[in-house]
Parts: sequence; structure tokens; C-alpha cells
Amino acid sequence: MHEKEQENLTLVCRAGATYNKRKTTEVKSMRILMILLAIPVMIVVKMVSVIIETAAQISAVLAGPFLIFVIGCGIYCAVTANWKSLIILAVIAGVVILAYLLIGIVLGLLDLAGNRMKRFIRS
Repeated sequence: MHEKEQENLTLVCRAGATYNKRKTTEVKSMRILMILLAIPVMIVVKMVSVIIETAAQISAVLAGPFLIFVIGCGIYCAVTANWKSLIILAVIAGVVILAYLLIGIVLGLLDLAGNRMKRFIRS
């Protein structure tokens, strides 16, 4: 009876080893598939990041002088006690600054996603 238990244990161990080899092969093939899908996504993310960064730099050329003008008008409105106009100018300047902060956050997230995909592909 002891030999029979040992034989059953041996069969179970062999079946487990075969299962683990099959599972390892399936995981490797799934990983290759995920890498093949991640490469185009990474390229698209990097392209979108470059496009947004270029657009932000080009618009900064226009927004910089505009913000200086708005701040100058705000100073004039504060000196002449034109408070309604000052509030409107402050809101305009705040929206422009907030837009650039949001662009920076989006660029940071896109860069983080691209770097994580690159690390996944190289691992």
C-alpha cells in the first residue's frame, strides 16, 4: 500500500510539472502578444505627446505677450479703480494660466505612460 501511494504521488508530481510547463508557455506567448500590442500604442502616445508639446510651445509665443498685455491692463484698471474690468482681466489671465497648467499635467501623464510602456517592452 505504501508503494501505491508513492506511485500516485509521483504521477501527481509529473502532471503538475507538465501543467506548469504548459502554463509557462502560455504566459510567454501572452506576454509576446501584449508587447506586440503595446508597441503601436506607445508610438501613438509619443506622437500625441510631441504634437501637444509643439502646439503648447507655438501657442506660448502668442500667449506670453497676451498675458503681459492683460497684466498691464489689470494694473491700469487697479490704478483707475475700474474693478469690474479688473475682475474680468483677472479671470482671463487665470484661464490662460490654468490652460497651461493642464497642458503640463497632460504632457506629464503622457510621458509617464510612454515610459511605463517602454519599460514593459524592454523587460
